Amino acid sequence: MSIVAKVMKLVNREDTNQKLLASEMALIRKQIKGVNMVDQFATYARLNRKLNALTDKYKEKMNARTTANQKVRMCVQMGLQAVVGISCLWLVYQHRSFPVVSLDPDLLWPIGGILAMPSCQVGEISVLVWLGMTRTVSRKLSQYITNVRQSAANAASLDPLSIALD
Repeated sequence: MSIVAKVMKLVNREDTNQKLLASEMALIRKQIKGVNMVDQFATYARLNRKLNALTDKYKEKMNARTTANQKVRMCVQMGLQAVVGISCLWLVYQHRSFPVVSLDPDLLWPIGGILAMPSCQVGEISVLVWLGMTRTVSRKLSQYITNVRQSAANAASLDPLSIALD
């Protein structure tokens, strides 16, 4: 579970008014099931109008809650991105002249100068380049894992009859 999901779980709680509306709606639905529409049309229509009014109120509250949750989610995500960005800038600033890895210059021959940018010697990998490489690798790995999970979910949801017919 991600940090954003944990924060949203703490913030995203149904208030007592929404719980009360939901319980009233459930009670009215039970009452409607017990009323014969043909014999007691006035009662049925009154209960149905009341249910529709409560449903509209509940939907309004849910829309307001969804909007507020989206704002909170966006603020939390932006805050975390700012913390990560500032941490990366601090890391690059503090370790700008220290290599992450020092190798024989012949091993990195064609791209050794690029990997050493901006302030390391040829054969060394700078912090800035290292952060870029780890970001790229982690993004590709995340995409791969997501694709594997989606393909596994799609394979599990296939209908056995459609597979047998093919």
